[in-house]
Amino acid sequence: MIKNSLEKIRLFTLLTGISLIVLYFVSMYIIIPLKKMIYAPTANVVKPPNSQIVIPAASTGYPYSGYNETELQEYFLKLINQDRRQNGLSEVASDDLAAQIGQAQAYEMAKFNYLSHWNQPGYGPDIRYSNSAGTEWVQENVYSYWQRMDNGTPIPVQDWKAEIDRAQKALMNSPGHRANILNPDHTHVGIGLAYIPETGEFRVTQEFINRYVILDKMSNRMAPGSKIQIKFRLTNGATDPVINLAYEPFPQSLSLDQLRATSTYSSPAQNVNYINIGNLSGGDFQANVPLGDNPGLYHIRIWVTYRLTSIRITH
Repeated sequence: MIKNSLEKIRLFTLLTGISLIVLYFVSMYIIIPLKKMIYAPTANVVKPPNSQIVIPAASTGYPYSGYNETELQEYFLKLINQDRRQNGLSEVASDDLAAQIGQAQAYEMAKFNYLSHWNQPGYGPDIRYSNSAGTEWVQENVYSYWQRMDNGTPIPVQDWKAEIDRAQKALMNSPGHRANILNPDHTHVGIGLAYIPETGEFRVTQEFINRYVILDKMSNRMAPGSKIQIKFRLTNGATDPVINLAYEPFPQSLSLDQLRATSTYSSPAQNVNYINIGNLSGGDFQANVPLGDNPGLYHIRIWVTYRLTSIRITH
């Protein structure tokens, strides 16, 4: 007999309910949020473990037929943009880095049978993306599905495109996930897919980003009390940048039971300072950001106005 299949979806909680505001974090985290996070370890503080995991090779590397990861990611992108066009929105482009961090999360969730916006080292989507040198804020949807016999044997998937159709339909039927997919500010998306044939566990991630700031390269590891200089330029019609510095302690690792009990994600970083911005020639901007004395993760959040003549920032 067929055991009832299980389908779950979860949404990354947006930092702002105003879709026309784009937030960026810096530290090598840029968020739309543009977020860049800066490590400030001390001699008696252990650096958090690396969140990267080894992922099986895509497409032909999987020991089962009918699952071509690249083709399915392209098909998923087609469905996302179809839904956006039907709602009068511009298409989003594929982003390779966002897809890589989404793929790592999807694989870890499928392998260890959980569904969460955190991974085992305790990193949310913003930190995972920044750890891989990403500079935009990530707004993440996650989805899971399995189907097995009563004896636990997974039922082979006969039509993978139908499974992708099912996943996108489920996300679009969930108000929060639909709002994320149809956010007019999104410019790019990375799609992660993972299937474990031995267990039948299937996981999907959608990593949406908004690219309105181009940030110059900078170090993401600094000593406590340091000052870091950032330079950036705006793009895609963004104006009026505003910068906040935020801080959070190093994340703690999570057990599988803890991960399975998690819900929506929002950054725990709290704003601690407002940063003055200077104009440079050619439309570039510059800011000197003083870090605090506490070891941990420092977020440089760059807010911009997009399709509004002005915005009001509260601290």
